[in-house]
Amino acid sequence: MSEDRLSKALEAMKDETVDPGLLAGARVRVWEKLEKAGAAACVEFRPGFRDYIEGRLADNRRLLMEDHLSRCTHCRAQLGEMKGERKVVAMPQRRAGKWGR
Repeated sequence: MSEDRLSKALEAMKDETVDPGLLAGARVRVWEKLEKAGAAACVEFRPGFRDYIEGRLADNRRLLMEDHLSRCTHCRAQLGEMKGERKVVAMPQRRAGKWGR
């Protein structure tokens, strides 16, 4: 494709208008697919949480588990519950400063 044809095609794409309802529907479908894909990965890792906590995973599997946990908030939360970690973290109390604030 020549530079001129590419530029014209890009300009045509930029000028194209999309129905807001169609765009919103596409956004919902994409998020649903992403969530389902993430859930499929979770199914693979969740049975190994106990072994991970107790340090019984092989190094390669441990690395995969840690990679997944770094990306998945749901699995991190579930793992935290299994470890007995609190869900709500108490915020430190504000100390009075020089001026009583």
